[in-house]
Amino acid sequence: MTVIYLEDLLAEKNFAKAVNGLSRRVRDAHDFPPVHQIGFVVPDVERAAEELEDLGIGPFFIIAGRAAYWREKGELRDPRLKLGMAYHQDIQIELLEPVVGSDIHANSLHPSGKPVVEHLAFLVKDVDAWAEKLVAAGTDLFVRATLKGIVLTAAGESVSPFMRVDADLKTRYDSVLSPYPQEGTGTVFVIVGARDGGPDGATLELIDATGKAFYVDENGNWVLGLTATTSAGTGGFVEVGPGEVEVEIGGTASNCLIEYAWPSDSANTIRLPVREGFMTVARVNCD
Repeated sequence: MTVIYLEDLLAEKNFAKAVNGLSRRVRDAHDFPPVHQIGFVVPDVERAAEELEDLGIGPFFIIAGRAAYWREKGELRDPRLKLGMAYHQDIQIELLEPVVGSDIHANSLHPSGKPVVEHLAFLVKDVDAWAEKLVAAGTDLFVRATLKGIVLTAAGESVSPFMRVDADLKTRYDSVLSPYPQEGTGTVFVIVGARDGGPDGATLELIDATGKAFYVDENGNWVLGLTATTSAGTGGFVEVGPGEVEVEIGGTASNCLIEYAWPSDSANTIRLPVREGFMTVARVNCD
């Protein structure tokens, strides 16, 4: 079996093109869209994330906890999950650390400890239909899983299985003149991906709720003075009251497909839970 290292893909002039080149045969065979995510197995997620952030890739969200449902090779299991997620050239990078209760990641870990490709993922509207189609075509189904809701804390520990542990969070909150950690309020962070072209120019608006809006500049800084997304494709709100809020995505973004958030009755609008002291993260992909 051919081993593909992350360092070799990053050495390519166009990372996204190199990643999609890996999937050409399966995309042609099954009419898949371009690659949305590429997963790499690493011995230590935090260390791998730090090394990549030193190269200007990230920031990474570190996620740890249990899945709501996990069936591996037909057997129900209850593994502990640990992974890191970030975006590079509009491709989602997932770092996977071997966990207790599952063999799938451990079997892909390279003896050198270098990040190696474990999987490619495609964003589709009906996962169940696509899974049935692939199984019918003779593809083995290794894992069927459901993850719990995504709520990330801005502190070091959380009752949620998803938590962000970035040493620079206080600096980011200071840059938007907001206390860290948030007291009595929470944070909403929205990632706006683009299916065609860049994510520049998307706008975010809180519906019937208050909060201080910011967008992320090309260098990854949170900025109050911006009025729409830059090439970073991200923005959000600090000091948002606890409860459920709606965020409308506008500007250059249209026909948005939710990756993680709750749907709303209105077009290009998502619903999100807000908890005191926590950061809730959403991701949409738009035209």
